[in-house]
Amino acid sequence: AREALQLPTDKKLILFGAFKIADPRKGFRYLKEALQILKQTYPGQTENTGLLLFGKTDPELLKADLGFRQYHLGKLSSTEKLVQVYN
Repeated sequence: AREALQLPTDKKLILFGAFKIADPRKGFRYLKEALQILKQTYPGQTENTGLLLFGKTDPELLKADLGFRQYHLGKLSSTEKLVQVYN
């Protein structure tokens, strides 16, 4: 699945998705807090971790430094693609 989506096979990926990622009801702010805690708790050990996002993304989010390499899939238009992402 990672090869088909052109994602790294040698990294741990944290998945977050929503129809609109920046919607406050979806909890992205909590994800940002959790990522900061993760980075502080395990300094130097998170280089092998990335953040995989899907859904409508605001340009500010694309530029934000969350401390992890980001991989954006955009909006997923099919159930098959969504299943592939979860795999």
